[in-house]
Amino acid sequence: MHGILNLEALKDKVSYFVKENCLDSVLILDSEGFPIVFYSLFYVDEDKLSADLASLFSFIDINCNNPLFFKFNRGYVVASSLGSEYKLVILAPESVKLNRSLVLLRDLKLYLQRFMDS
Repeated sequence: MHGILNLEALKDKVSYFVKENCLDSVLILDSEGFPIVFYSLFYVDEDKLSADLASLFSFIDINCNNPLFFKFNRGYVVASSLGSEYKLVILAPESVKLNRSLVLLRDLKLYLQRFMDS
C-alpha cells in the first residue's frame, strides 16, 4: 500500500461495510497508532479508542496470519495488519459471533487492500 489515499472514498467503503454487516465500528490506524479512517454506528471516543489500541499494539505484534481478538462488554474487537503501514480494527456486537467477526475482518481487509492498491 503506497501513495496518497483517497480518505473520503475509503471512509465511504468502510461505512458501507459497517452498515451492511451490522457492525458497531471500523477503525484504520497508521503505524504510529493515529486514526486514518473511523466509522461507527454508535458513539465511541475515537481518540481514546485509538490510544488504547496503539498501546496494545505496541506490546502485541499482529499480522495477517495471526489476527488479534478479544471480548469486550458489547461484543468483540478483532484486529489485523493491513499491509505494513496500517492496522484494521472491527468492533462487532455480540450478535455477530466471533467466527463471523473474524471472517468479516478477513473480507474487509481483502476489499480494502484491493482499493488501496489501485
